[in-house]
Amino acid sequence: MHGLKVWLRHYFGFTTRESNGFIVLASILLFVLIFPSLYDLYQPEKEPIVASIEILKADSILPKLSVSSKIYKTPQLFEFDPNLASEQDFLKLGLPSFLAKRIINYRNKAGRFRKKEEFARIYGLQEETYNKLEPFIHLPEQTLEKPKWEKKEWERPVSKTLISIEINQADTGSLKSVNGIGNVLANRILKYRNSLGGFTTQDQLYEVYGLDSLVAEKVFKSFKITSTGVKKLKINHLSLDSLAKHPYIKRKSAKILVNYRLHHKIESVDDVRNSRAIEPDLLNKLIPYLEF
Repeated sequence: MHGLKVWLRHYFGFTTRESNGFIVLASILLFVLIFPSLYDLYQPEKEPIVASIEILKADSILPKLSVSSKIYKTPQLFEFDPNLASEQDFLKLGLPSFLAKRIINYRNKAGRFRKKEEFARIYGLQEETYNKLEPFIHLPEQTLEKPKWEKKEWERPVSKTLISIEINQADTGSLKSVNGIGNVLANRILKYRNSLGGFTTQDQLYEVYGLDSLVAEKVFKSFKITSTGVKKLKINHLSLDSLAKHPYIKRKSAKILVNYRLHHKIESVDDVRNSRAIEPDLLNKLIPYLEF
């Protein structure tokens, strides 16, 4: 060690204190370089064992995951009664979870499906999906004769003058004249009509929450539904918030439209379609409201 200090002083011109500091620093650096190799040499091999255990665990879990991931991935088409089918049945048929729940909720609140067409009007059920399911829908006829002594229920007659009223000009009073529509439902119809900008088709009435299909058919007999007087959406000028208020335009879609407008003027339905902001089924419903 003394010889090393003498060499350092002679070769580098270090003082005694500098030579001592250099030796200490060199020793620390040497230790840092050698320590990892010594640690690996004397460290027990635990990691491979742990890794093996993890692999075994993964092997035991993966089959379960692969099995569960296949559940309902491929639709299983079978005959079903939409009035009796469970949520799991609808999932097996290939319907998404939110739509299966919506059908159950509709059944609980609005009653039974009497015709296949009523099932087709479930909001969110695409026409392509319905066409695949339609041959498997089974609605047994239930034409039970009523006893002769049963009291006959008479519906409130609908005024013939109502048929000349357009639903886009109707108020709560005229709507409540339809048997089955009270104050709450009348206000709900008007609120949805105003958010749309007016009804353009009969199918839109089925989108009103809580409106039974049979009551909707009575409305069709009492009111005309046309596209006249519909409030237009000035798609090139409305703000993001104004666009997002429409039932057929989600907030995310409104953002895409506003950004698209910065670079392209929207002059036709094809331009809206090219923006890919709105889903095709919603865009088809939105077309009567668009103004370029």
